Amino acid sequence: MGPFDVPLERFISHFLYDVPFPSPERPRILVQLSAEEKIALFQPEELPLPRSGASFRHLLATLGPDNCLLVLLLALTEQKLLIHSFRPDVLTSVAEAVMQIIFPFCWQCPYIPLCPIGMSDYLAAPLPFVIGLDSRFFDLYDQPTDVNAVDLDTNTVTLAEDRKGKQNLFDPIPGLANLVCFRFVDQTLAKESVSTTAKQSDESHGKTGASY
Repeated sequence: MGPFDVPLERFISHFLYDVPFPSPERPRILVQLSAEEKIALFQPEELPLPRSGASFRHLLATLGPDNCLLVLLLALTEQKLLIHSFRPDVLTSVAEAVMQIIFPFCWQCPYIPLCPIGMSDYLAAPLPFVIGLDSRFFDLYDQPTDVNAVDLDTNTVTLAEDRKGKQNLFDPIPGLANLVCFRFVDQTLAKESVSTTAKQSDESHGKTGASY
């Protein structure tokens, strides 16, 4: 076919099964078609959601739909939000997910996904923030009274003193938690399905004519 001696079906099969899908970690895939011809595959420049290390699966599995909805409310109303865990990988992926669930809005205030305990003075900032900390912070200090704390290890959200005792804003909206749950599941399945397919293709057939 044309300048190539390889059947068209072989090219299609090669792209479907052998060539890895472009990813944020590997955004450019160079495919060698022949000794002289090559083609480069890229991720689209414009995506509905920004690329990041967010994991909606971690967020939903760790907090559940009700607490996810509460964290979403705290973020949308620009509250002081402290996210903490003993697991730094879960902490950073959940913090990134919180930054994405407010889409199409964008967080304009300070954001530190993994703040060292020695820099925890930022919790005294007089403005909204989202800060991730190791849970060992609470072995040394008490929770600031004006900060909402999200514990990823115990699935608990401790509200700031000025918000405690207030009526739950979600009570008048039956089923909203389930709606948010479905939204997270849809986004998670769509995102991780593509990621899994790309990873399997990359690991199983990384040596069949594609260079990176």
